[in-house]
Amino acid sequence: MSGFAFDENRTPDENITLFIDYLKTVDASLATMLEANINRLASLPEGQARNSIRTEINRQIKSVLDSL
Repeated sequence: MSGFAFDENRTPDENITLFIDYLKTVDASLATMLEANINRLASLPEGQARNSIRTEINRQIKSVLDSL
């Protein structure tokens, strides 16, 4: 994706928002999936709970991709 670059002068939240906006122009379905799960991804705890949440997010994303 040569049309987007993270800006060191912006906050992570600003960069994420800009990335999702950019992604909407490239792959709207992927942008929708990322946008729906970004809060869960950004606040993952450490340890086993982190693994469980990541596994569930992966399952949900796979389900969406399989339905395309």
